[in-house]
Amino acid sequence: PKELRSIEVLLAMARVSLAKFGWGFCPEVQVKQNFDASKFLGSWFERVRVVNTPHENGVCGRTHYEINSEGDFLVTNAEVVDGKWTKVNAKGYCEETEGTCYISFFNSPYATLDILDTDYENIAVTYSCWGLGLFHWSYGWVLARTQDPIDFQHAFEVLEKAYIPSHYLTQVPQKDCPPYQE
Repeated sequence: PKELRSIEVLLAMARVSLAKFGWGFCPEVQVKQNFDASKFLGSWFERVRVVNTPHENGVCGRTHYEINSEGDFLVTNAEVVDGKWTKVNAKGYCEETEGTCYISFFNSPYATLDILDTDYENIAVTYSCWGLGLFHWSYGWVLARTQDPIDFQHAFEVLEKAYIPSHYLTQVPQKDCPPYQE
């Protein structure tokens, strides 16, 4: 039937257009235990992300987390697209002792952002998943406090445990970035 063919085409397009596609519900992942959100605050550079992550097509990606007056945090994601900085703001909060956080862009419902691993001073591995029951899309990021070269091997192993193999990942260029203006 025509309706079934339309669903097949939609699913095929979804598989190739958005991040890491998978069948079924979002997988359970191991998040950072004894997570300290206050140590996680501050600026991070986006060093690696899942290919074809929606709304992330630029270079020089960076994220800044800061506490707001209500005790939650504000998030600013920025990247360079066509030579100019673009920014998106969000709000969020984290569970008290584990690396499960919730982020809302444009007053949308909160999405889960899992902190899989971090040493707070150098590197962080984050993960998010969006699903509709029959299928899901997984997203992963490797963040670093500097733009200097780093070894991604441990981060790739952490994402592999979250069912994101390294061939789904791409490095985000951090060279020749224009000056960032807050």
